[in-house]
Amino acid sequence: IIHFLKTRAHPVILKQTPVLPPTITDQIRLWELERDRLQFTEGVLYNQFLSQVDFEVLRDRAQGLGCL
Repeated sequence: IIHFLKTRAHPVILKQTPVLPPTITDQIRLWELERDRLQFTEGVLYNQFLSQVDFEVLRDRAQGLGCL
């Protein structure tokens, strides 16, 4: 994003140093770090079990696999 903004800045702005204010570039970098902090994986949500026993069996299996 920073590269895109710098390469497409207005000619008048390109004469300034820096082209982008440091607060803007810092904030964009912080957003990127925050976005890259998360890792997404597939998951399944089970609900509306027919009985408490069904829930407990599935819960125990998930705990055994290290999913909980």
